[in-house]
Amino acid sequence: CACLVGSEMCIRDRYQRRVRDFRPIHQKMPRSKATKESGKNGSGEIKIDHYDSILVKATLDDALGEFLAANDGLALNKSNRLSNIKLVLGLVCCACALIAQFYPKPYPRNYYVLLACCSTYFVVSSFLQYVVVYLWEGEYIFFGKGKDGVEIGVESTLPRYDENYSFTVGRTGTSASQKITKTSSIGAFFDVNGVFVPAQLHQLAREAMQELQKQSGGKSDTKKKR
Repeated sequence: CACLVGSEMCIRDRYQRRVRDFRPIHQKMPRSKATKESGKNGSGEIKIDHYDSILVKATLDDALGEFLAANDGLALNKSNRLSNIKLVLGLVCCACALIAQFYPKPYPRNYYVLLACCSTYFVVSSFLQYVVVYLWEGEYIFFGKGKDGVEIGVESTLPRYDENYSFTVGRTGTSASQKITKTSSIGAFFDVNGVFVPAQLHQLAREAMQELQKQSGGKSDTKKKR
């Protein structure tokens, strides 16, 4: 299955079907100020190879995170706690490698130093990769706090050979049923030339946050009545 971004096409075997044309929507969407200032090409727009799914997801994740934290966006207070933990653990691993490499005494007099450094490196690296990256971070691309001080996490997915980009907004530690998921074709975010059009992504983010606030407000009202 192949997708022509901007004018979405689905090709399976020898059958070709036109699904939806996003070009009229793109013509009506204004280019945001942030996109113009941070663009990569001469016109001030973000232009990528829209057939590279990894690059597409990275661009959408970065744009979504920036909009959530921007003052002219949703103004969430971004949390760097997890990133700081990863940096500290990485520095510990680097320190172990440097000590093992440049310890002044030759082998075998530095045997116990090497043993301690290798053991520490193995334990810390395993903790970093499995616990921090796999268990804690997972598919999350953003952590932040709203005005009520509650931490909000945003997850995103773009399956391989699939044009549908999805992101989920919810309070960390809650079940999937208490989170809001938005899904859209990547054709809504890029035109036929691969130029990023952020308006639709921003609109979906606003809708997700509004629905999450309504959901949280409804639950708090129910608790008060009880």
